[in-house]
Amino acid sequence: MNYFPVFFDLGGQKVLIVGGGEVSLRKISLLERTGASINVVAPQVVPGILERAAAGQLKVEIREFAPGDLDGARLVIVATSRRAVNRWIANLSESRNIPVNVVDDREASRFIVPAIIDRDPVLVAISTGGASPVLARRLRERLEALIPQRVGALAAWLEALRARARRKLRGTDARRRFFEAIVDGAAARRFIEGDTRGAVRIAHRLLTTSATAPLPPERWRWWAPVRAIRSC
Repeated sequence: MNYFPVFFDLGGQKVLIVGGGEVSLRKISLLERTGASINVVAPQVVPGILERAAAGQLKVEIREFAPGDLDGARLVIVATSRRAVNRWIANLSESRNIPVNVVDDREASRFIVPAIIDRDPVLVAISTGGASPVLARRLRERLEALIPQRVGALAAWLEALRARARRKLRGTDARRRFFEAIVDGAAARRFIEGDTRGAVRIAHRLLTTSATAPLPPERWRWWAPVRAIRSC
C-alpha cells in the first residue's frame, strides 16, 4: 500500500490553491464544504472563483505565487499549467512539511485526492494510487449506484441514538449488539426506505429489550444491492 488513507479535519485551516482554472474550481467545490479557509493565488482566475471571492467564501490574490503564500498553510494544492513552477512550489511545500498535491503529477505530490462518494457524513473514497484515475471514477460510478442516498441520514440518526443508548445500556457489548441489530435489521431498512417513524419505533423497542434478551441476528437486509456488488 503506497498511500495511507486519511481524512483531514480542515475546519478553519488555511488551504492554499495555486492556480485559477477550472481544475482549481473543482477542488474548491470540495474544499469549501469542509469549512477550510481557502486561499487562491493565480495571475488569472475563472469567473466561478471570482464569484466565490465576492461572496466572501474564499480569498483570492491575482498575482504570481510567492513563497510567503505558504505561511500558515496546512494543505497545498497546485494546479498551474507550468510543470516547472508546480514542482518548485511542491519542493517548497515539502521543505516546510506541508502536505502538497500537484494535479496530474503523482511524483511531485505528497498526497493524492481520491474519487469520492459523498453521502455526508458518510464518505467513501476510492483510489488506484494514481495508477488509473479513470478506473477510480468508474468504480465510484458503480458503487454510487449501489449505496442508498439516505445512508448519510442513517448515520446521522445513529449518532443521535448514541446518547440514549449510553443511558439505557451500560455495557459496551450491549451497546454494540444494539447498534448491530439496528444497522443489520429492519430499523435501518425502514429508515433507508423513508419510513423514519417505523425505524424509530423499532429502535425504541430494541433499546427496551436489548438489556435483558439477545438480539436477533439479521444481516444487511436493508441494503439489497449489496448482493449485486458481491457478484461483480
